[in-house]
Amino acid sequence: MGYGPVVRQSFASPPTRASRVGIEEIVAEMSGELDDVARFLTDVIHQELDELDDEMYVGTLQSVRSNLGLIMTMLHEGVEPSDAVAPSEAVAYAKEYARRGLSFELLRRAYRSAQAAFSRMWLERLRMVDLDPDTFAESVGFF
Repeated sequence: MGYGPVVRQSFASPPTRASRVGIEEIVAEMSGELDDVARFLTDVIHQELDELDDEMYVGTLQSVRSNLGLIMTMLHEGVEPSDAVAPSEAVAYAKEYARRGLSFELLRRAYRSAQAAFSRMWLERLRMVDLDPDTFAESVGFF
C-alpha cells in the first residue's frame, strides 16, 4: 500500500549568482584545507566531550574528515542536503559508539560541537569575502 509521492523540502533557498561567488571561494579554500579543518574539529569534539577517550580520536577524525568532504562536495555541486548519504566512515563511527555502549545523545553532542565550530569558521571566512550587505545576508542564510 503506497503512501503517495515523496515530498522533499529544502530549508535553504538557492543562492543567487552573487552570493554563490562568496560560497565558492570558501568551498575552494576549505577543500584545500580539509585535513587541517578535520583535525581542528576533532580536537574540539574531544575537548568538549570528556566521555570520549583517546582511543576514539582516530575514528572521530576519519568520520569528521569524510563528513567535511561530503559537505564541500555538496556545496560545490549544489546538492540538496536531503540527498546526502552518510559516508561509510561516519557510519562506522556511529557503530563504534554503539559497540562501546555510548549513547546516541553523546554522538549527537559530538556532531553539534563540530557543527558549531565549523559554522563559526565558515562565518569568519564569509566576512572576509567582499560582499554587499544583502548578498552577505543571503550567503549566511544559505549556509
